[in-house]
Amino acid sequence: MKFPKVQIGWTPLVSEWMKNLDTKGLKIIKDKVERLQKDVMEKGKSRLGKPKTVRQVECVLNYLRVFDDVRLLFHIDRFPDEKLAKIYLLNVSGKKTGEFTRKAKLSAEHLVHSKAFDEFLWNDEWDEEEDDYEDKNNEERSRKEFDKDSSWTIENFQERARRAAIFEGSNPENLLSTDDSVRSKIRLQGNQVKILESNRQFWLLDGVAGTGKTTVLIYRFIRQFDDIFTAMMEGKRVTNSLLYVTHNRLLKEDFSLMIDDYMDQKE
Repeated sequence: MKFPKVQIGWTPLVSEWMKNLDTKGLKIIKDKVERLQKDVMEKGKSRLGKPKTVRQVECVLNYLRVFDDVRLLFHIDRFPDEKLAKIYLLNVSGKKTGEFTRKAKLSAEHLVHSKAFDEFLWNDEWDEEEDDYEDKNNEERSRKEFDKDSSWTIENFQERARRAAIFEGSNPENLLSTDDSVRSKIRLQGNQVKILESNRQFWLLDGVAGTGKTTVLIYRFIRQFDDIFTAMMEGKRVTNSLLYVTHNRLLKEDFSLMIDDYMDQKE
């Protein structure tokens, strides 16, 4: 199936890695992603990517070989009714990527919104030249050899990929952009929407890393901020106030940036 519209999303890990590439390396990435996007538009799948089966993931992984020792993990999300597809660039693997991914994990956006792929392990050993490569790496074998104790089911992998790719663009040029046209996108999922819409005054949220606790807090904060801001602009008497307290300096900075973005959009 053809997809006339193909969007590209990428994680902070990929963003940080690209910041450390030279001009030649960036051009290689842009050209490969451009070819990948064209494949999905014309065929609905990638002819450039390679499959990879690992026991801890139920679905087959797909990656691009961007340099001799570096692979770029990606996932394609398809929405046939909308004739839309999204390509998520998720992680990099290779001998020279460790320092870049370490830096990405220290960024505020990454700590808050895209932990799912922080410790994601996919094999660094590549057997692409072997004659039986396609037999070893495919969807059927991924389902058959899947470790049932792993949380990386097909559904969870897709959901985590959507959540982790917080940057979005409509073409490969956006990957290289440093201006404000490319912003991080925070998405609410499932029960997060219910919590956002609840009128309860007090909450105790308990969940493992990456389940969206802070994401919900940010949305609730901005929603209440919006109510106060709108009332003030309409000249109404405002008696409510907001206080945000956190022990995490990076999280505080992230909140400030989001409020700035919100105010820019209001203008």
